[in-house]
Amino acid sequence: MTTPPTPRTASAPFVAATAVLAAASSLTADIVVNNYIDDTRFAYIAYDMPDFDQQRLGDLPNDGVCYCGPTASADLLAYVATHGYPDVDPGVPFLFDWESQANYDEATAVIDALGDEMNCSSGAFGSPCGTVGSDRFTSMNARLGDRFNVTYDVRSFAGGTTLRLSDIAARNAASNAIGIVSYGRYNGGFDANGVFKSVNRTGGHVVTVNAALGLGGTAQILGTRDPWANEGTDDVQEDFRTNVWVLTEQDIEWNGGNTLTMDILGEPYNSNTRVRALEGYLSVAPKSGYTWDPYTPATLLTFDLAPIEWNPGWRPPTLDLQAPVQGIIPLPGDAAFIAEIENGLYHYERLTAKLTPIGELPQGPIADVAVDRFGTVHAGVDKQLAMIGADGDTEVIDLPGSVSAISMADPLGREATPNGAPAAHVLLAREGLVATVFQLDGARTVEFSSFPATELEGDTRFIVSSDHAMLLNQRQLSFFKRGGGFTPTQLDGTPTFPIIDVSLDGDSLLVVDEKKIAHAYRLGDRLEEDPAHPLDGAATKGRIAMTTSSTSATPWNDPDTFSTEDELKQDAEAADQQADCRCDLDADGKVDGADMGILFGSWGQGRSLADINRDGTVDSSDLGLMLGAFGACP
Repeated sequence: MTTPPTPRTASAPFVAATAVLAAASSLTADIVVNNYIDDTRFAYIAYDMPDFDQQRLGDLPNDGVCYCGPTASADLLAYVATHGYPDVDPGVPFLFDWESQANYDEATAVIDALGDEMNCSSGAFGSPCGTVGSDRFTSMNARLGDRFNVTYDVRSFAGGTTLRLSDIAARNAASNAIGIVSYGRYNGGFDANGVFKSVNRTGGHVVTVNAALGLGGTAQILGTRDPWANEGTDDVQEDFRTNVWVLTEQDIEWNGGNTLTMDILGEPYNSNTRVRALEGYLSVAPKSGYTWDPYTPATLLTFDLAPIEWNPGWRPPTLDLQAPVQGIIPLPGDAAFIAEIENGLYHYERLTAKLTPIGELPQGPIADVAVDRFGTVHAGVDKQLAMIGADGDTEVIDLPGSVSAISMADPLGREATPNGAPAAHVLLAREGLVATVFQLDGARTVEFSSFPATELEGDTRFIVSSDHAMLLNQRQLSFFKRGGGFTPTQLDGTPTFPIIDVSLDGDSLLVVDEKKIAHAYRLGDRLEEDPAHPLDGAATKGRIAMTTSSTSATPWNDPDTFSTEDELKQDAEAADQQADCRCDLDADGKVDGADMGILFGSWGQGRSLADINRDGTVDSSDLGLMLGAFGACP
């Protein structure tokens, strides 16, 4: 790139793409399009995503000026509540319509509560403003983590990781996700090669995704629900609108150091001295898992733990394997997994159904495999640990003993410190050691902790939680307390029956007995049986692996979301705004006979696009709304 991007009009391609793709897709769900071909051709469109206003005069601290993070998160919660989970705050709205003024107080209450949970600073009296992504992740995972995977990915100049619109589309297509994006504002200027040399970051903004379109080539479009409101008057919920941004690829250099290729929203502004760059994505996707027989070649089966109404026909794909599978390890975000097959490691991309070998491994049998929250694969081979990055580069470190088992460390990011984030715990059982791999700015170090020397026999599992470690050995489960090392401890409720597999599902422990039946326990100071867990009592094929919530956020790559009112007004003016037109079922910009035909074709059905008032039935009330909206959309 030799010159700054040139302006392009967003509205025309967005409307055209929406019309073609929506008309060709199923009309039975609010996620009307969810396709991914490659990183330039994809389409994701979600109807009926709420668009709450962050400005609530007298109802939020500093009138909600800094509450974009809590407000965008409230959009997701409200969507979940009206798509199969009415118990999730803020619940089902009056008249099934979040846009109605009658639901203003309920929306305000959940935004206020989220602000407290996310440690949202109000910006009053010149104080810091907004939230950080890790706090948004913690709050959303606490609310939804029992039934959904909450995943937060964020760019890191130091670590060389970035986030593109195509990554968001791939996540949504593979996992049927909804989510919020954060973008940052960078000051600087373009050099002769078109690189934007940033000198600082002056804050950012959080918005909700309701469209992601890749139309081939460089044409990419992001549709968002922007919490910023134009009026900001008390007790007024503004009409729901979509802000449409054209995204352009841009190389950005950070303070004379590393350079990332990022997607910028709109055009450079303030005489080409500022850009808005995509930084992070927090997604919410239904939980799923895998079960397989490690000895018999067979189809890999999937569990769908959260049947949802926003895309009812979708299920995770299955994979026919012609060889025994020793292990399945879902990658963060569940768009792919690592499979250990006949002592080799393979990457399975769920969207393309490609199974390809990964990395260069030391010679010898693989003792165990784990994937950390940064997407790095850790494989133990004899006295070596191979760490294979997402780019395929492999780093091998020598250890003072043979690897017995490996556990992913802290997928929720609770142990991250300025000195490093734990990535994996490697058990050297005979030597009585646990080697913990720490990551800091892309570099890795290893620290050792004491562990009771143990002779292992048969299949072994090693799981480390925030407070405990669990070791499956000789079909019995033992617990160890963490703290300056690993000390044997007894937990009341520990199962005494023979166990053939064990897995973590958030704060739940899943064990599989000799009859291949799963048992669920709540993990705390003691184990308590959890008959309400979707997999408690479920038949398995012997082995089990669950997708999990995860965050790559660390103290060195997790920016805050500070924005001034002037900046938010600039953003609102820069984006093309399109008002919702709920009765325009084929998304061609007008309500006409074609939409009427779709409505009559859906008469009497339950949830569908033609259920305009979202009361669960296509009937005369929907017809009345359509007749009242006939003509061009606003």
